[in-house]
Formats: sequence, C-alpha cells, structure tokens
Amino acid sequence: MQFSLCFCQVNNCVIDWFTPWLEEAFLSVCTVFLADMDIQEDLRPLILDHIVMVHMSVCKLSIKFTQQTQRTNYVTPRNFLDYILTYRTSLKTKRIQNSEQAKRLDGGLQKLIQAKVEVSALQVILFIFIFLYLFGC
Repeated sequence: MQFSLCFCQVNNCVIDWFTPWLEEAFLSVCTVFLADMDIQEDLRPLILDHIVMVHMSVCKLSIKFTQQTQRTNYVTPRNFLDYILTYRTSLKTKRIQNSEQAKRLDGGLQKLIQAKVEVSALQVILFIFIFLYLFGC
C-alpha cells in the first residue's frame, strides 16, 4: 500500500475588502439608525457625534494595537452597526429601569404623605386626650 500525503500550505493572506469609512458616513448611518429613538433634540447631535467619535477611536487604537503587538484586531462597519444596536437596546433598558425606579420612588413618597396625614390626625387626638387629662373635663 502506498499512501500519498498532500501537505497543503496554509497561507495567512487576508484580503481587505473594506476601505475606511469617512466620519460623515458613520454620522449618516448613525443618524438613520437612531432617527426613531426618542432623544431630546438638543442632545441628539452630541450623542451622534459621541458614537462616531468612539468608533473612530477604536479604529485608530486598533491600528496602534496591531503595530505594537503584531496581532490584528479588525474593526468593520458591522461592528459600528452592532455598537448602534447595543446603544439602542441599552437606552431602552435603562429607560424601563428608570421608569420602574421612579414608580417605586413615587410609591414611597405617597406612603410618606399618607403617614404625615395620619401622624397629624394622631397628634390632634393626642392633644385632646392630654387636654382632657390635665383639665379633667
């Protein structure tokens, strides 16, 4: 029996199909994906700029990381879309949590108001009993 072994060379060649996006492109995509979110209009441009700035920073730091460690970290437009979707999800979740906490706080305040009214009524009754006790009426 004769076995022939084929040793295939594995090449570490990567074709970079992506060209870097411009900051305006990221801003445009971010604007579209967050258009239906309920965000204050005076804060919207700041939030959009921040999201784009964070992604651009990751891109720059990824290049620096590759140069320093000889390990590649790919940052693609898909990562940007995931970042936006994560932001949307986090915003919705935090708004729900804030709403629930506000309801709890409101419930606690209502209990305090109710307790204040009951304490006032008990103070009046106590005053009457003390008056009756002291003056024997």
